[in-house]
Amino acid sequence: QDYDQEVLTFVYHLSLLALPKQVEGNSPKRWYGVDIMWRLMQDSDQSSPAIANKAATYLLNLLQVPECATQRQTYLDLCAENVVACRSIPQSLNMMQSIVEIYPHGKRQRALIESLDQRHKLLDAFMHELVAYKQTATDKAHTLPAGTDLNQSVLAGRAPHLVQIGQRLDFLTFLLSSSSLMLSIPQVDTLWNTLVVHPLTSEERESCFVWFEHTRLREGASSSLAPVGTPLIGAPSIPTLSVSRPLSTRHSRHSHRTV
Repeated sequence: QDYDQEVLTFVYHLSLLALPKQVEGNSPKRWYGVDIMWRLMQDSDQSSPAIANKAATYLLNLLQVPECATQRQTYLDLCAENVVACRSIPQSLNMMQSIVEIYPHGKRQRALIESLDQRHKLLDAFMHELVAYKQTATDKAHTLPAGTDLNQSVLAGRAPHLVQIGQRLDFLTFLLSSSSLMLSIPQVDTLWNTLVVHPLTSEERESCFVWFEHTRLREGASSSLAPVGTPLIGAPSIPTLSVSRPLSTRHSRHSHRTV
């Protein structure tokens, strides 16, 4: 709350000027506004959406500066830790993808993604978080008046519900299309159960149908889905969505797509 747009922009430009002027070999290095931008984009900071979004943009710009190249892995790990902890998800997913995309498409991006998955069990964490988000969103939706447009409602975090679903599916597409990672059968079941069997709105269910269709058509086969015969011994147990009662259809009667 101590940063408005003017102050934030000043910190950003000061960082751009100061970072290249550090004397080579001096330790520890100072990262100026990098840490500040990361803090401001977190849900826990309580900054306004405009400030949080601007901070995320400035952070990415700073990480593209050659002097900050060594910090990219640090912030990839911080984003992955957020996913594991189910916090600040949309901005962490967007930042993770954007940092990876700083590098040329191909082996380098694939190596970064697969390393994150190895260290943080990223794909498993993503599925756990999706279930957790939907449970939180469902509980919140039950407290809203009948006729509320759930697609446009902020049920957790800062972004509207349908935007949050779309951002998660977009990130999942990025993970699978940019690496050798594949969804296991239990993970496919979790995705289906969470977004198709227990959707909050018809648009949410439709977005999942579209995702599966695009995944099936990519490269002419379900290349990102594990074959039916894939051994499942040792596969992690993924919680299922608990729905105490069905939502009234009046919640989604006036909903419309936003992604």
